[in-house]
Amino acid sequence: MSEVISGISREAQQIKRAALTAKEIFISPHKPARTQSLIIIGFSSVIPEQVRESGILSNPQRIRAVDVAEQYMIALNDRVDIEGAKKADLEDLVADTKQREQRWRSKLDEALTNLPPEERERVRRNVEMGIKEVEFVEDWIRNKRDGEGVNFQDVDIYRTMVNAISNVALSSLIFGPGSLENRIRPIKGNMDIQSIIDKYAWVTGRNPQKEIERGVMISHNIAMVVQMMNDWRGRDYDRILNIPSYTLSVLSSVDNNEKMAKVWLDDERDKYMERAADLGIGKLATIVPVALSDIFIFAHKFLAKSGRDHAWVRDKVAKWPMGLREKAYMNRKI
Repeated sequence: MSEVISGISREAQQIKRAALTAKEIFISPHKPARTQSLIIIGFSSVIPEQVRESGILSNPQRIRAVDVAEQYMIALNDRVDIEGAKKADLEDLVADTKQREQRWRSKLDEALTNLPPEERERVRRNVEMGIKEVEFVEDWIRNKRDGEGVNFQDVDIYRTMVNAISNVALSSLIFGPGSLENRIRPIKGNMDIQSIIDKYAWVTGRNPQKEIERGVMISHNIAMVVQMMNDWRGRDYDRILNIPSYTLSVLSSVDNNEKMAKVWLDDERDKYMERAADLGIGKLATIVPVALSDIFIFAHKFLAKSGRDHAWVRDKVAKWPMGLREKAYMNRKI
């Protein structure tokens, strides 16, 4: 049963806060991009005081830095995935991803110049550290893939760590200087996969030390649900690019039986949903953003497949905002 606070259930309060924040963003002269808006709305539903204290929605300089940092990390991930396929026929696409990564890095450097000097250097340091950690994890999983091979546990470590690193980096930007300072310190000594797992163990746990940490942990669990859905929808691309993913690791364990694989992934997804609920977010407040993400993912995959098969669809959606992999698949580059 939902806990009742002042006559209104916790879940109803969370939905109300999310709706009010969405309205505030809609009428604000400083609008974050879609992903950041969804993150801020999600945080506002569970830790409203901390979002208010961050002043993010009245800070266009920080809004811009978060938006660009997020796009830079996406571009980095695309470059690593496509370059990591190690396929000669993808050289042109690899070059495109490198140019895109460099372009977003330049935009990030420009955005950082508009932050106060002390904050600028802290953000730059945190972004560089996060990128270094992501690249290490990406190299680690590909070395395993090309050597002894990967199993579900390996993929779980890979997906969990990359999402946790990105989540913490962006959250520290949104909440501002000092918000997660104790959680984003550099790893001492030589970096290895265990030191990264240890650093971000708090994100995957159940015992936050303060409210911002609780918000980040909820956000991470929801992001992992979306990751599993994205892996399922994008399994054709991942096969082509030889990307270690939840779906491909599960399929290899059940002799490519898609029905069994879907049941397995649904069970894993439910564990993340339950953990988010245990941390204090209502089930409906979780289901709504996850459902919207699934619709969005499905639409992009459907359009990419339709565009690949039908030139008239490709012409219609060519200028629509779509992920690099979807566009590459639609245009038969992968």
